[in-house]
Amino acid sequence: MKKYLCKKSEGFTMLEVLIAMIILAIGLFGLAGLQVVSMRANNSAYYRSVASSMAYDIIDRMRANPNAIADYNGYWNTANAEGNEGEGEGEGEGEGEGEGENDDFSYEREIPAAVGACEADSGSICETDELKDSDLNEWLTAEYMLKQLPQAKAKIDVDAITVEKEGVQVPVSYYVEVTVYWSDFKNTSSGDSFGSSGDESFTYSSIIRAKEGA
Repeated sequence: MKKYLCKKSEGFTMLEVLIAMIILAIGLFGLAGLQVVSMRANNSAYYRSVASSMAYDIIDRMRANPNAIADYNGYWNTANAEGNEGEGEGEGEGEGEGEGENDDFSYEREIPAAVGACEADSGSICETDELKDSDLNEWLTAEYMLKQLPQAKAKIDVDAITVEKEGVQVPVSYYVEVTVYWSDFKNTSSGDSFGSSGDESFTYSSIIRAKEGA
C-alpha cells in the first residue's frame, strides 16, 4: 500500500506579505486623511468663534459711542494694512448698503492710528471721533484678529432709519451689519478681493438706537 506524504506548509509567501502591507498602507492613509479632515473642521469652528466674538465686540463699541455710529461704516483688509483710504471714508449712512450690494468692495479704508487720549490710563478727555478711531484701531489690530484669523477682512455697513422732523430727516436708529471674512485654508496669494469665493465669513446685524438730539 502506497503512502503519500503531504509536505507541511510553513510561513508566509512573499505575495501574502505584500498584500498585507498594501492593506495596512491603505488603512494608514485613510486614518491620516480622517485626521486632516478633523483638524480642518476644528480650525473652521475656532475661526468662526473668533469672528463672531469680533462682530459682537464692535457692535457693543458702537452702542457706547452713539454720536459717531455712521462713521464706523467701511471696509478693511488687515492683510493689507496700507490699503487706500476710500473717498468720503464711509460718511453718512451707507446708502444702498445691505440692498443687494453687500459684495461691492469698491474701496478700502485705512486702519486708524491709535489714539492716546482714549487709553484707559491717559487721564484725557476722549472725543467722539477719537473714540471711533480708537475703537476701530483696537478692533482691527488686536491679537485675536490679526494673529488668529488668516487673511482677515472686515466690513461694516451702517444704514440710518430716519423720520422727518420739521422738514429734516433725523436718524432715530441705525441698522448695522458687521461681516468678518477669513480664509480657512490660509491662502497666501496676494491681491485677493473682499468676499472672494475662497473666503469664509460670519455676519451679525443689529439695530442701534440713535442718541436723542444727535
